[in-house]
Amino acid sequence: MTEDQFLLLARITRLTAATWRKRGRGPGFVRVGTRILYPMRLVQRFIETAARERDENTAARDAL
Repeated sequence: MTEDQFLLLARITRLTAATWRKRGRGPGFVRVGTRILYPMRLVQRFIETAARERDENTAARDAL
């Protein structure tokens, strides 16, 4: 997946994606020359993990 495709999917800016990469927060990526590519399996895993964490946080908040 290209960086532009990931930006659209995640609904984030290029700056946010760069920050995530720098901090190790987003999905794994590969750099090919000057291009940033995101392997589909890593994007899928990232989305699943983010959704699971969001569900757990919502459940914890609702329990209060």
